[in-house]
Amino acid sequence: MWLYPSEEGVVGRFWDLCGEMEPFPRSLERYVALALPLTIVKLPRLRITDVQDWLARRGAPVPFGCSDRQLRGCLVAHGGEGLIFADGADSPAELRFTIAHELAHFLIDYLHPRSLALRALGSSVKDVIDGLRAPTPSEKLQALFASKAINIHVNLMERSGEGETDVLAIENRADRVGLALLAPAPIVLSRLGPLPQGFTNRHDALTSELFQQYGLPLWLARDYARALLVEIGLGPSWVEGIKKT
Repeated sequence: MWLYPSEEGVVGRFWDLCGEMEPFPRSLERYVALALPLTIVKLPRLRITDVQDWLARRGAPVPFGCSDRQLRGCLVAHGGEGLIFADGADSPAELRFTIAHELAHFLIDYLHPRSLALRALGSSVKDVIDGLRAPTPSEKLQALFASKAINIHVNLMERSGEGETDVLAIENRADRVGLALLAPAPIVLSRLGPLPQGFTNRHDALTSELFQQYGLPLWLARDYARALLVEIGLGPSWVEGIKKT
């Protein structure tokens, strides 16, 4: 059962199932195949219609209910299993983060609620949760009180970071778990050598480390480096902040 109390618990559970941790830089692909009922599909220049067409050709049409647009990645999950679609034309670094991000969605936003529903409603409703039969009136009432939504899960990883506040919160959580899979903060910080003086120099050094040793996209390495430095009290000084503005 995928029941865990924290984002760290998600990552720990994943590596426990793998039986070993992948060395850096991580692609996660082999370990996803080892640990989970999750398949990675790479399609060039990924769009919503590409995902819909791929599913329809295999007898599983899924209406997304939104207009066509480009995507970095997409998760479709049902019946305890899932598919991660990724843009195969992206760079290895972008692909790495797309897979980590969608893996986080599968673990947190699909497997975890599904496990909670099975625990709350009992294993007898597994076929209902997986859409194989309609719920009885009693099961409908139980699901209502348990507040467990039972649907095909679809998540779209947009090319931009725009969206509603609640959606952004979910996406930010998937980003944090994705980073914990690819470049966990405790390991990154424990392996750091002496950092240079001045925030700009420190930031450049850590950005380079995250880009070269952990394989993060450069834009993400910059953002993550700043967040880590601020977290350990090595962010920009008051004077540096004034100069920047």
